[in-house]
Amino acid sequence: MLAKGALSAASRCRLASASAGTLRSHRTPVLAFSTTPVSHAAPTAKKKPSAGVPKIKRGGAPTDNDLDRAIDKAPPEPKPKYVPNKNAPEVVVGEWVPEKATEDNVPQVLSLPPSFVEAVPLDTLPTIMMKYFSEFKTPSLLARKITLKILDEVVAESKKPVADRVLMLDGRYGCGKSSVLLQSASYFKQSGWIVIYVPRTFDWVCGLEPYAPVKDTIYYDQPEATAKVLKAIGRLNGEALAEIPASSGKGTLADIVQQGSEDPAVAHACLEELFGELSNGGADRPPVLIAIDQVNGLYSRTAYRDVHSKVITADRFNLARSFIKFLNGERKLKGAVLTSTDYTTNHLHSPFLNHILTSPSTPTITIPTEESKLPGPMRRDFVPRRPLKDVDEFGVLSWGREGEVSFDNVLKRTKVHPRGVVRVEVPEFAKEELERVVGYWKAGGLVPLNRQRPGMIEKFYMMTGGNPYKLFRDLLTAL
Repeated sequence: MLAKGALSAASRCRLASASAGTLRSHRTPVLAFSTTPVSHAAPTAKKKPSAGVPKIKRGGAPTDNDLDRAIDKAPPEPKPKYVPNKNAPEVVVGEWVPEKATEDNVPQVLSLPPSFVEAVPLDTLPTIMMKYFSEFKTPSLLARKITLKILDEVVAESKKPVADRVLMLDGRYGCGKSSVLLQSASYFKQSGWIVIYVPRTFDWVCGLEPYAPVKDTIYYDQPEATAKVLKAIGRLNGEALAEIPASSGKGTLADIVQQGSEDPAVAHACLEELFGELSNGGADRPPVLIAIDQVNGLYSRTAYRDVHSKVITADRFNLARSFIKFLNGERKLKGAVLTSTDYTTNHLHSPFLNHILTSPSTPTITIPTEESKLPGPMRRDFVPRRPLKDVDEFGVLSWGREGEVSFDNVLKRTKVHPRGVVRVEVPEFAKEELERVVGYWKAGGLVPLNRQRPGMIEKFYMMTGGNPYKLFRDLLTAL
């Protein structure tokens, strides 16, 4: 090994030759290293066609022809995600009108009135109902005993000076809660009521709607979502609201709705003014039905965050609070409040509301069914109920749903808690109801030929337990 600083023999020879001038020099040119510019190295990108206004040469101005071409090339309006299947076979059924709400027409498949379907677009309904209605030419639902029972309860509530109960439709996932709520909204709309129908609270909590904090408060506004709600109210109740003058003396209630639906900046103020007018109505005004689907969305966590990245609960949004006031008794009403739960997504999960609905102190309305005659542990809908304080006061040893409620922030906000909750149990289909629905589906082309065999009703009932959505999903998979 060479010592540090020492040169090898070959190196010493080359050094000596160079100093004596005997080393031949090489004049090979050395080129500087360079890379190809990115603009030349990258493949040529395809130009996307512009859908907006055509480019105008510098110094020029758009002409009428340029603007005409821009309008012609503008993208079309987005189509609804779900529309009725116009290619489905025509199935002749009766129409769901107040005169048909009798025991003689139960169970029977009846179509919703065209005027109601036009006022409540198909793509505004809960996702399951959108998928269901899109398979048929005419939106139709099964009239059931539970439907008639709910209609009677709502009518009885409207005869009181002030509604003091909150009727909550509850039951297993896919048992038909949203269908019963939609039928009830259609029934009372045809009966001359003012119907405030909210089919989806999911849109308020999923994080897609713009929101902004209200200055000097802990609450938030959703201007665009509130304007959509007002637009839906006006579409369904425009004629009735146009006949009611506002107490301010400026126009009618329809004018208030129109102003808020056209200007999101004042939408919340218009919604509050409308609800104040409806709650202070006199005897000469029609009764009001507040029908809210996915009611657990009003008491759930949302996908929104505050400035400290903490989750905002739904009751912090003014849009949800406007409806909560009908549920907690803060806002009086001459009519009824009818709601429905939804267990299709965790975005609507509310441990607090689940605890209320499973509490022994909550009254429950049921109708006798074949399954209800069985002992409790043998029934599919049987849920053992125990008060939270009997399990664990602090929620440390609690089990199941009772444990979750101990950590729900809504539990501490007693001002938003609903008052007078009555659980209305919506059962799954009995065999007779399932047979009527399958007959309608068969006529509509939804039942494959390989499933149309003797004893198929018994098989369907055994496979699904009478759950209409499970059967509908199974048949769609087989098509």
